[in-house]
Order: sequence, then structure tokens, then C-alpha cells
Amino acid sequence: MNEILLNISLLLSALLLILENIGFLFRLSGLKAGNLLAGYTFQNTWAYSSRFTNLLFAPLFAYLGDIGGIDIKFFNIILYFSFLSFFLFYSIIKQKQIINLLSEIIVFQQKGNSVISAFLRWSVFKNFLKVFIPPKRINLNLLSIKKFRYISNSENSKVRKVLLNYALTHIPFYGCWIFIAILITIYSSRPSFMISLSTYFTVFSSIFFSLYFDPFLSRLHKNKELTIYIYQTLQVYKFFISIITFIIVCIFFKIVK
Repeated sequence: MNEILLNISLLLSALLLILENIGFLFRLSGLKAGNLLAGYTFQNTWAYSSRFTNLLFAPLFAYLGDIGGIDIKFFNIILYFSFLSFFLFYSIIKQKQIINLLSEIIVFQQKGNSVISAFLRWSVFKNFLKVFIPPKRINLNLLSIKKFRYISNSENSKVRKVLLNYALTHIPFYGCWIFIAILITIYSSRPSFMISLSTYFTVFSSIFFSLYFDPFLSRLHKNKELTIYIYQTLQVYKFFISIITFIIVCIFFKIVK
């Protein structure tokens, strides 16, 4: 039973990361709807609402830690990263449909309707289900990282450097609860202390995002094409970072277990 609960808790933590990633697509949806500020606002609203997932994950994971129910194996690691990487990949190949759905929500709310009513509509629900219809053909070119054509090589390098650095901060971010589960497996007498370390795994991403990434993007808000390029490329970086994190976690697990 503990094994099942552990898998559920890890999948919930991965779901939280997937929802966080979709939040960035609200910014692209704001651009499509002609209101970038609304996109930022909805991202914050989405981030807040997605925290309800944490209401299920946090007590479940803490409970397993307290009763000694966390004994992580390779299967748990593979399950977690398969779930995370698949939906990061799926959000790339279905990006157009997701953005259309989110922009529809933004446009409806901007007409004077409430945020809740903008989400809870039959048309939104139908389009939400359509997102999960598998594509007839997968365009792997969407995973390629290309230069932006309309700026200089030096500016291209700067943009890609910012994207890469921000993406790299997601290595501890994506690996946070797996690393903690491994540490609890080794040091089972100190689960509370190990859980408290989650702040250190996520702080780098938060600091870089708040102090560098967002301020950098704010200077580019007038260049719609470049802004779209940055957010689309960030999705690709995040997908590859999830795979790199999986490899790092496996190496760490092999060394310490």
C-alpha cells in the first residue's frame, strides 16, 4: 500500500510542475488575445489554483515520511520522470491548441466576466478534452532550438544564454522531491528535516526568475515575435532539462543507494 501511495504522491508533485509549465503558456495566450498583461495575471491565478494539487501531495508525502513508508526504487524514479517528460513534450506538440484554449479563457474574462466563469464553461471543457486527442503526426521539428532571425548573432547568443541559465535552474527544481525521497530512504529517521530541504532545491529557480528572467523579458515586451520565440524555446529547454535531470538523479541514486 505504501508503494502505491508513494507513486501517487510523486505523480502529484510532477503534476504540480506540469501545471506550472502550462502557466507560462498563459503569457503566450495573452499575446494572442492582444493583452500581455492579462496573460501575466492569469499565469499568477493559474499558479495559485494549481497549488491545490499541493494540498494533496504535501500531507501524503509527509505522512509516508513519518511512518517510514518512503523506500524509493528505480521504478519510482522512472515513473515520475516518464510522467513529467511526457507531458512537457505533449505541451510542446499541442502548444497551438493549448494556447487557443487559454486565449479563449482570457478573451471571455476580459469582456467583464469573472475568472471562475471564464474557466467553467462548456466550450472550454470541450476544447480541453480536444487537447488530449493525439495528433495524427508528430512534428519533431518543434523540438529543435533555432536562432531568432530578426536580431543580431550577439543578441541571439544573449537570449539563448538567459534561456539556458533559467532552464538549468530547473534541474534541482524538477529533481527536488525525488532527491528528497532518496535522502529519506537513506536517512529514514529524519524525514522532517529532509522535507524541509525542498526550499533549497527550488530557491535557485525562483531567484533567477524574479531577479533576472522576468526583468530581461520586460525589456522586450514591444517585440512580440521575439517574446513568442523566447517562451516557445523555453518549453523545449524545459523538456530536455527534465531528461538531463533524470540522468543526474539515476547517477546519484546509483552512487548513494
